Amino acid sequence: MNLTVKIGSRVLIKDINIDLSYDSICVLGYSGSGKSLLLKALEKSGVDGSFYYPSKKNAFVMEKEILSVASSCSWLFLDDVSLYFDGRERLNLFKKIMDSGCHLFYVSRDVEDILAFSYCYVLYQNMVGLEGLSHSIVLEEKVMKLIGYSLPFYVDLSLQLKYYGLLDNICYSKEELEKCLWPKS
Repeated sequence: MNLTVKIGSRVLIKDINIDLSYDSICVLGYSGSGKSLLLKALEKSGVDGSFYYPSKKNAFVMEKEILSVASSCSWLFLDDVSLYFDGRERLNLFKKIMDSGCHLFYVSRDVEDILAFSYCYVLYQNMVGLEGLSHSIVLEEKVMKLIGYSLPFYVDLSLQLKYYGLLDNICYSKEELEKCLWPKS
């Protein structure tokens, strides 16, 4: 599905080709890049799924609502919830949604979120600057930095440790890094 997202005549995102064949998708972009408008354009296009836009409720109530919506649809299109949930809480929420059998399409401004998803689009200057499998995207260090993002913390740390010969693998979470650094005997 090809979309262009505009406000009036101003193009926010040009020709984004959304592929819903993945279990989970994250769209990463800075505030004002058109991520939320992309969700609204998808909603108007008639794509099959439910849409949830956070409101100023407490996180507990919002989580219950989100999980209720996710339990009754095949795709949940979720706007950025980083103002309401910290990183660990978001990852737990994503896991609960996906464990319910619902596919998740999420828009975010936090680079750490992309590791929870199968596929990712990174927005840059009104277009998709980078797209692909999430674990491959985070290895594109030079491109990510050119676009203006740092790598997720544990990926960056494990790359640095690998560079100095202290680690053999790239780790995507604290738990993975701990297992690599201090294996149980």
